[in-house]
Amino acid sequence: MPVPSDAASSHLEPFVNAREASKFVRLHPVTVQRLAREGLLPGHPVSNGLRRHWRFRLSELGRWLQARESERQQSVISSKSDQPGLATTHDCGI
Repeated sequence: MPVPSDAASSHLEPFVNAREASKFVRLHPVTVQRLAREGLLPGHPVSNGLRRHWRFRLSELGRWLQARESERQQSVISSKSDQPGLATTHDCGI
């Protein structure tokens, strides 16, 4: 059975460490590791027996950034429509 192209490309995509991931998402490396540990950032734990290290795929981080931007835009739109005195298309009968 053929493997979908997204799955095939993710198997070939190299992992990057937290420092490289932090440059990509423009966050501090410690913040990147904390968000991954909390399950808020897509990451892959790798254990050396003593402590966990995190590895990341830039494609997954890119999708995370897109989703985050989309959520931010939706939040701005909804907060503007919730402000009193602002007419929405619904209020105008459109």
